[in-house]
Amino acid sequence: MAVVMYEVVWAKVIAQSDRAKQFDGFDALPGSPIGRTVRPCDYGVAVTSAHINHVSIGAKDLAESVRFYIEVFGAQTINTPNFGVPVQWLRVGELQLHIFVRQAGAPTYHHFALAVDDFESVFRATRDRGVHDADTMGYHLGELPSGQVQLYIRDPGGNLVEVNASNARTMSDEIRREIVRLEDREPQDESNRRA
Repeated sequence: MAVVMYEVVWAKVIAQSDRAKQFDGFDALPGSPIGRTVRPCDYGVAVTSAHINHVSIGAKDLAESVRFYIEVFGAQTINTPNFGVPVQWLRVGELQLHIFVRQAGAPTYHHFALAVDDFESVFRATRDRGVHDADTMGYHLGELPSGQVQLYIRDPGGNLVEVNASNARTMSDEIRREIVRLEDREPQDESNRRA
């Protein structure tokens, strides 16, 4: 199963200055291999273009968490340096997930997102494991105004993971019955609908 971690290309800065209003869109960085963009703002232009290399999460039981990501998301173990503490690096799509032993609880809202090519299989596998999280966001399965679907789960270490699918209309009736439409809960303007 192919999995892609969402790459944060640019953190949007909402600036109401006259300078920011002059720009309708983004200027592509010259030579950017994946179309990264720079947006002029009150802070100036970025020093460099960056991408996310890995996400690091804690686990109370390293083997259990590694097994979860392998079985549910098709992650692969990769060579891992010896840090003097239990750590395992995984390859998930083109990026890496680093899991380390940590006995403290996971943050409530901090999360990362995985896009999967077989959303319904992941939905059922995580439902069967009892890891759907309906509490944190007020629902476990949501539809954005654009039609994208977000499933919230907790991994064995308690980390919040968002699983994405691109189109709610392609979901089976079984799964669609559980979807909460964000547009039904919160007002959305045209910009929100394009997100």
